[in-house]
Amino acid sequence: MKTNAKLLYVLLMLSFLTLNSILLVAKNVKIDTKKSSVEISGTSTLHDWKIKVLNFKGDLDVELGANNQIETFKSVNLSFFSTSFSSGKKSMDNKIKDAVKAEKYPMIGFTMDKIKDIKSLPNKQMIIVSGKITIAGVSKNIEITAWGTVNAAGEIVIIAKKDIEMTDFGIEPPEVFFIKAGNKVEIRLTLFIS
Repeated sequence: MKTNAKLLYVLLMLSFLTLNSILLVAKNVKIDTKKSSVEISGTSTLHDWKIKVLNFKGDLDVELGANNQIETFKSVNLSFFSTSFSSGKKSMDNKIKDAVKAEKYPMIGFTMDKIKDIKSLPNKQMIIVSGKITIAGVSKNIEITAWGTVNAAGEIVIIAKKDIEMTDFGIEPPEVFFIKAGNKVEIRLTLFIS
């Protein structure tokens, strides 16, 4: 009788482990750049400002659970073309591109090093990652909090934002006449992935 109980216990444990491994799927996903957006915003002595990054790319290797919920990131590599900054104002675009040395360093890059924390919340996951960001040829280690959800169409949506200071990357905040940009800027990502 004890042997049958032990055998049943082992079979149940194997079934549970097999079911869990089936539910988790590793997947290299692509960013839908037509739906996704990357924006950089900041302040100045006159008004707040915002620019869009029109050209970006990335590779994300994720592990998905039930209902396309993100369980973890295996790797994240993002590249933003600083030559594609657009605010709708040519003079501002040129000042910002000059400040980030876009001609010499046309890419801003982020590479994830590791997952610091993952929390499953109702209808979303909070994921804290650490990695390296490179702007104007200067690399710094940073930590980013991202929120992952699945929208009504079944698409995975990742939203993240990070405040940085331009001077940390050797960038002098741009200035036009008597108007000077503030040192702190916010990078905001809204990524639709499939």
